[in-house]
Amino acid sequence: MDLYCHTCHSYEEHREPTKKEKAALRPRVNKKNVDDHVICTNPGCGHVRTTWTPCATENGHIRAS
Repeated sequence: MDLYCHTCHSYEEHREPTKKEKAALRPRVNKKNVDDHVICTNPGCGHVRTTWTPCATENGHIRAS
């Protein structure tokens, strides 16, 4: 799905996190359910956002590990 990436400053393809990425993401965003989170697929980016907000947290940008 194409969503705006605040790191790339453009619309980019985003993907759902893998099970391993979801497990790592849960404590970082302090949520039990991260099914609404997506990751930018642009090489070198990995910005995490939700499908309805530009950033995964209110405190700023995070990247997939």
